[in-house]
Amino acid sequence: MHAETKSRRKSQNSTDMEGLREMNSLVVVVGAQFGSEGKGAVVGHLARQLSADDLCIRVGGPNAGHTVWAAGTEWKLRQVPAAAPVSACRLGIAAGSEIDQEVLFNELAELDGHGYEASSRISIHPSATILDPRHLEAEQSAGLVGRIGSTGKGIGAA
Repeated sequence: MHAETKSRRKSQNSTDMEGLREMNSLVVVVGAQFGSEGKGAVVGHLARQLSADDLCIRVGGPNAGHTVWAAGTEWKLRQVPAAAPVSACRLGIAAGSEIDQEVLFNELAELDGHGYEASSRISIHPSATILDPRHLEAEQSAGLVGRIGSTGKGIGAA
């Protein structure tokens, strides 16, 4: 009887732990190269399993894009998280990210126009940096494109 009770407790605990792991799981996709590794494709694949309660966060700026396929359409997203066209999950742009408002608004409008309702699902951390023309001008006048290998989008100066 003692062994049976222990076995039952172990079974109950493992079930409870599985539920806890499900509720508190975190998946992080990180690239260790300079880009073009397929991170967007991986996120797009993983995001198909997300629900409206889940959150997909993008960290970075408009200098790099992520490609994801949804319903036969190729999406090249530079600001909006790659999960936007493949999942109903919440979307976030993290602290430390750089935002080109024109790129962001254009992507949201295009996604919304295809029925993905991305603009109603996105949140932007207040510590994200909004790029403006002075960042682009400062980057170009300081020669940061050649000096630090910047992409010339204003991120190097921001």
